[in-house]
Amino acid sequence: MPPVQSSDEGVGSAELPPALPSVRAEPDWDRMRALIACPPRCVECLWESGRVSKVFREGLPLSLLVLAGHRALGNRGIVVGGPGASRLEGKAASKSLVQRLILDCAFSAAKPEEIPSLWETGSNQRPELGACWRPYAHLPGAAAVGWLAEQGKVRDVAWLLIGSVPVPELVRALAGGLGSDTVLFGLLEPDGLQPERTEAGAIVRSLLESVVRGRAEGEWAWESCGDLVAATVHCLAWGLHWEGLAWEHGQVDSGAGAAAVPDPTWAAGVFLDPPVGRLLTAEERWVALRLARHALDSVVRTGRLPEVKPAELPVALLARRACFVTLTKHGQLRGCIGHLTAQMPLYQAIMENARAATLQDYRFEPVRPSELPEIDIEISVLTPPRPLQYKSPEELLQRLRPGIDGVILELGPCSATFLPQVWEKLPSKEQFLDQLCLKAGCWPGDWRRPSVSVSTYQVEAFAEDDRPAVDGPVVAPQP
Repeated sequence: MPPVQSSDEGVGSAELPPALPSVRAEPDWDRMRALIACPPRCVECLWESGRVSKVFREGLPLSLLVLAGHRALGNRGIVVGGPGASRLEGKAASKSLVQRLILDCAFSAAKPEEIPSLWETGSNQRPELGACWRPYAHLPGAAAVGWLAEQGKVRDVAWLLIGSVPVPELVRALAGGLGSDTVLFGLLEPDGLQPERTEAGAIVRSLLESVVRGRAEGEWAWESCGDLVAATVHCLAWGLHWEGLAWEHGQVDSGAGAAAVPDPTWAAGVFLDPPVGRLLTAEERWVALRLARHALDSVVRTGRLPEVKPAELPVALLARRACFVTLTKHGQLRGCIGHLTAQMPLYQAIMENARAATLQDYRFEPVRPSELPEIDIEISVLTPPRPLQYKSPEELLQRLRPGIDGVILELGPCSATFLPQVWEKLPSKEQFLDQLCLKAGCWPGDWRRPSVSVSTYQVEAFAEDDRPAVDGPVVAPQP
């Protein structure tokens, strides 16, 4: 069992979020991480609400992982790459979803024709779907998956078909395999909705309630979910602190508060990544800082990173997230290196960046053993960068949020970033951007040029003491 969650900041509310049409404060739908649809085709109705469609059409290109049970697989998990997966397999710079699941998570691979059919197929598949989907017509939810992929900017699709796989092991593997650009599409077992299929709304509400109940009790509590897919999503939501929203067919996002009559046979659950401030609990932050400290001590004294047992770490530290590690000595910067995009599980990124900040920051000499007692550590966990849309330098200044936004500036081959903490030293927006241009190797004021690209991100920063980092970071070389 994972460690009991702290009741401090990061756990989230013990109350269920309201259903989609009742949400007053609009959620950030770019944070969508998982979707459960009962039946699969109800995703088309959810799409009509306008919120899910915005994620797939206006956001960054997404990967879609379909999670479904398959009784014929025994205790195995099988990955089937969908249309588009093969196009990415030759790109060394970025692993495709299928590559991550096979290489990083140790799932087996199969071709679609090697998977026996347990779901409705043939005449029930939409003929208007492209020919590339025909080999997948017998796979769970193929019609809904194909429709969703063709509506939005989905770059690759994969099925993860699971037999009687132990849920805790499956959850830990998926936590490390899901990228920030991946949406998990969970399909409940068909038998779970038979014979009348009047339980869809109840199943979704029960799943959301079980997540909240588990948080309140500090336990996974997945055994009560019954369905293997529901149990897996429950544990991912619990361990990664996802926020859950319920939707029932008949609810519409009219914006006028119009009454609607829910259809209990069609329902969906939407899960969002937690906002900054709730990515990690107080206990998980403490574990992260201990990992960074052990890495710092080990690389200085032995030149090697210490061994870590991922199975003993909280699930949240297994998630693929980007981070920076900042070292200070008596309040002065001593090293800072990180990644802007998620490249590996968070615990591994913390240790690798701690090593790099200790030995490889070109602005400083490597940390000496005699300095170790004087070094303080701060970790900044990043949200995925998002392009900032603006039409003029004045609008750029207007849209930046001092103290909140980390900023990435790109001009041709030149680029640089400042973490949000740098606003404390450079509170003027113009001065902040001028210094960022200098760091990128450009002239002050180059941020006004129309060819400049600006992205922003936010961080959840925590340290061994309360002193903030005082300078900008250096981005580690991409692996």
